[in-house]
Amino acid sequence: MALRVGLIGQEAERRGWREAAASVPEVVLLPSQIALPAVLDAAAEADLAAVMQQVDAIGVAGPTAQHYRIAEIATQWGVHVYLGWPPATSVRECAAIGRLAEEASVEVGVHLTGRQHPILTRLPRDSRPRLITLHQTVPTGTAWRWQADLAHTVDLCSALARSHSVQRIDAEAVRGTGGQPVALAFSLRYHNGIFAQVSLRQGRTADSRLYVAGPQFQWVSTLLGDEIITLTPHRKEYEVSQLQRASPTQQQGFLGFLQAVSEKRSVPVSILDGLNTMRLLERLQARLR
Repeated sequence: MALRVGLIGQEAERRGWREAAASVPEVVLLPSQIALPAVLDAAAEADLAAVMQQVDAIGVAGPTAQHYRIAEIATQWGVHVYLGWPPATSVRECAAIGRLAEEASVEVGVHLTGRQHPILTRLPRDSRPRLITLHQTVPTGTAWRWQADLAHTVDLCSALARSHSVQRIDAEAVRGTGGQPVALAFSLRYHNGIFAQVSLRQGRTADSRLYVAGPQFQWVSTLLGDEIITLTPHRKEYEVSQLQRASPTQQQGFLGFLQAVSEKRSVPVSILDGLNTMRLLERLQARLR
């Protein structure tokens, strides 16, 4: 049975989602895709309700302030929802969207690219990292969406740690003109003992370096390519393999959502994941103030 999908909101983000939808054979993309007005008035809500009656799932790339109301309308019609980041204006509102999904028995996915990182499919299921370090540089002069980067890196650390339960957070930021950060760093000590350290800054050229290590393995990822270094316990030698890098994209997140919904299974990044990440971000940003 075909999965009828609609897209609403900002065109730039919808473009990547449209490509993802086109790659899933079971998906039929609704031709009419609507842009949202600044305010959801009665006429706009009526248009949204009409769209919900034609689809099984909807991708929402609109203003965050409209996410809750759109999710409310969608779940009333039993429609699965994929929300751009952030999924809600507050932790409380995000939790409310989760309750709507539970009451309607629908899936609500969230666009968090951290959980789409290739390392999460490369590491063995029984591997347990002890140390995670991530250093990322954004070219000076480009628009740095540092809050989004903060969310995605926190999400990646939590996915690798397999936990959102953090015992201790330390953070510091250096701010430039207008109070915007030019560099920031933070560390997370999870209750399960895993330690994560992240630094984000502006610099001359783009760079990204991720290191994950546990008792029997080390894993290194750079912007130019991925490299797995596995320590063989008995021979005490390093086995090195190069992997083609598959950077997390808008397409991957929405693609995973559509595949899960079409197969009637839980989505890879749920509204609960979004809620837990938002709670961690609240604590982290309080340390950065």
